Amino acid sequence: YDQYKDNIYSLAWNKDGSMLATTSKDKCLRILDPRKPDDAITVTDAFGGIKSTKCFFVNAFGWVGSTGFSKSAKRHLKIWDPRNIEKPLYNQGIDNQASVLLPQVDQDLNILFLAGKGDNSVTYYELRNDDKCVHYLSLYRDSTPQKGGGWVFKRGLNVMKCEVQRFLKMTKDSIIPVSFVVPRKAGGDVFQEDIFPPCVSGKPGQGAEEWCSGNNAEPPTMSMDPDDRKDDDGSGGDIQFSKKASYDEVVQENIQLKQKLKALEDEIAALKAAQGGGGDAGGDYGGGDEAPAEDAPAGGDEAGGDGGDAADYE
Repeated sequence: YDQYKDNIYSLAWNKDGSMLATTSKDKCLRILDPRKPDDAITVTDAFGGIKSTKCFFVNAFGWVGSTGFSKSAKRHLKIWDPRNIEKPLYNQGIDNQASVLLPQVDQDLNILFLAGKGDNSVTYYELRNDDKCVHYLSLYRDSTPQKGGGWVFKRGLNVMKCEVQRFLKMTKDSIIPVSFVVPRKAGGDVFQEDIFPPCVSGKPGQGAEEWCSGNNAEPPTMSMDPDDRKDDDGSGGDIQFSKKASYDEVVQENIQLKQKLKALEDEIAALKAAQGGGGDAGGDYGGGDEAPAEDAPAGGDEAGGDGGDAADYE
């Protein structure tokens, strides 16, 4: 990776792990297969400004996009097609704010969200494979600026409320969940399959050795329909997801474990007391006369009793 001469600002993977996009302080956008770094596609002077840039993939159309700044410090959004990198498909100034735009793409619905560090808003657009490419949808705004934030995975959303995205907005002293909901009358009664296609399950499509050998694999998906979902995310793996026990449930479980332990201790004590009679019990069990003392093993009764206790305990 000798082509990187300065700090890397951001990186993004495509869906099957075959391509990696990066932006760096040298104002270049690079698209490469990490297994073949010498074959990187480079967009020089992707943005004229010197502030941080953030890149993203649009998997449905094979595009690569990035946010950045122009020479006049205006925030810009650009999108390229790696198959023809000479000219961006989309190049549009956003505004003159100074904060860095952090992009998030809903890869299932092709919606681009832009949240700026220090802004008090989140803007979102629909991405289409047409002449315009980017179509403005709406804007979320409140009075508290965000210092940063993150996005909840699709499998963690409330689908019966038609929640398609959730932004965890970080402020000075709190984390505020911001839900993006599609308004539908029947959303709480009927699963809306058109806005909730199968999403990434969070399990790997292949191992590291397979990827390093040149194989590409899309990640396994899972149904978002609550009636079809399973504890293992529907893919039959060995990872189990269970609800975290409440404090009262933990206390009750602890009481039950103590009761079981007391019962086992009482049982062990009873077994020791029963075997304390020694040889008479052994003679009766054998069905014959009492064995002569010289024929019994050294420390016979005590050794036999201890051995029995150990077996029962195990």
